Amino acid sequence: MRMEPRVGRPVGGFGRSCAGCGVNAFSLRRSWILGGATLLALSLIALVDRWLIGGHGVPLLMAAFGASSILLYGAPQSEMARPWNIFVGGIGSACIGVAVTSLHPWLPLWLIEALAVALAIVYMGWSGSMHPPAGAIALLGASGEYGPLGFGFVLCPVATGLLIMFLVAVVAHRLQPEGRYPRGATSGNVQQRKNL
Repeated sequence: MRMEPRVGRPVGGFGRSCAGCGVNAFSLRRSWILGGATLLALSLIALVDRWLIGGHGVPLLMAAFGASSILLYGAPQSEMARPWNIFVGGIGSACIGVAVTSLHPWLPLWLIEALAVALAIVYMGWSGSMHPPAGAIALLGASGEYGPLGFGFVLCPVATGLLIMFLVAVVAHRLQPEGRYPRGATSGNVQQRKNL
């Protein structure tokens, strides 16, 4: 039996559940598979943190990965869920977040954190790698919580966590007849940027 995504149903009188967002409602079976993939990916990140890395004093599993999961597993056709956006946007924003901490002697932490997110948006817009969770990654990189890691923050937790989530997404979507991920390796915005 072929399972097609369904158009969202009205919820509480507010119209379609996802009208205009470009994401159709999934079958219950597919929703459970994608929810399970999310559970697996985030659990793997937590296990890597606990058993392989451990001892660095900061969590590998961060809230930005929850937001990335929504895109990777719930909206894989979104341009913001493409590998280019995930890796270039996420890793570049992590670098920006860590780099702006060097301004700490001259600027208060709240301004450094805001600057990190602002510069991440500029970078992602310029590189065609817009990935909303990367704004949170930039903020975390500039925060005091991950400060002791320095640029190590870019490799672990950011690159490691994004890679685990990406690999699980590839497998999870290919296990389904209607699923295919990734749909495109690069963003269409890159060519537009090169033309400037």
